[in-house]
Amino acid sequence: MIMCFLGSYGVMTIISQWFWCFMMRKKLKQKSQSKIPQYICIFIGLVYTISGICIVLLSFFNMKDTNQLHFHLTLSNFICHAVAIPLSSLLIVCNFRSWKWFLLARIIVSLQMIIGSYFFVYYNRAGLLVLQAKNLFYIKENEPGYKEFNQCAISEWFMILGLIEITLITGLELRTCENQYEEINKTV
Repeated sequence: MIMCFLGSYGVMTIISQWFWCFMMRKKLKQKSQSKIPQYICIFIGLVYTISGICIVLLSFFNMKDTNQLHFHLTLSNFICHAVAIPLSSLLIVCNFRSWKWFLLARIIVSLQMIIGSYFFVYYNRAGLLVLQAKNLFYIKENEPGYKEFNQCAISEWFMILGLIEITLITGLELRTCENQYEEINKTV
């Protein structure tokens, strides 16, 4: 069930972020003559596509059978977000000063994801150094490595909440843009 939800979330990530990119490119064409922000916007869409593909692949591979692949897909997903969120924040700052709350929300989420990614990698490596469990996926509380992998899982969920938050922020940005277009069309 959770794997189906994760896969559909990956597909929705790709679709929603491309909607955001199309909306942003439309606004950029109206505001600036430079092509650089539009290329940055396309790059952001490609990075989010890679992120969505990683999320979809994570729904097919579990930690128990393919731990290394799961780790790399998770890390790739979060690195993609760590690249795309600051770039999209840069576009918002340079072109849309009225979206300051969306910018602040993106900065907070990017800090959350960077901190979560750091601790995810740190506790995963620390846990592997001290791990003496018979079964990696059913570590008991008294076995070395339990606390480290528990912290690693908490860090991973910290980042997953960041993914959900960025999806909500994107939805609010799209809705705000839609409302602005409706107001413009009413006045014309």
